Amino acid sequence: DLPDIVDHVLFVVPNGLGFIATASLNGWKSVYSDTWIQTPSVIMHEILHNYDVGHAFEQNERYADKTGTMGHTTPHVRSVCMNGQNFVHLGWMTGRTLSIVTVEQPQQVQLATFVDYAATRPDQAVIVELPGEYFLTYNRKKGINAETQEHADKVLVVHKEWQADESSFKSNLLA
Repeated sequence: DLPDIVDHVLFVVPNGLGFIATASLNGWKSVYSDTWIQTPSVIMHEILHNYDVGHAFEQNERYADKTGTMGHTTPHVRSVCMNGQNFVHLGWMTGRTLSIVTVEQPQQVQLATFVDYAATRPDQAVIVELPGEYFLTYNRKKGINAETQEHADKVLVVHKEWQADESSFKSNLLA
């Protein structure tokens, strides 16, 4: 069986079939419409579906979140990342994720940007996880995230929510 010998298979089909790309959630295959296979952000988006990463919404509108690769993308966009919820889902940046269990009093947190992860100190968080599955990150427009399409150089608030129509979790950008 193919899934026993490879982690991912990318299929390319002719244009005109009614989609840009599609992938199975928590699976091993993704399918791309002709020239879209040349777009790194589209490939990243579909492969992340294989890792059970859902779409990025903004104010409950599908694909409206233009801060990273799981929302809206275009052929020219190459350097975009994910949001804090997706980093946590994949187990990335655990050494710089601050989980706050209860919010009884205001807390001061030093929030660094994930694109500067290697230069951060142990006391600097790049992701803050709040009760109720809210995630804070600083959306620095630099390096691997240089082509973020909105809310550049601002703190983002993302909420993890169940997306019943796709049987997966989505991220919903709130601010």
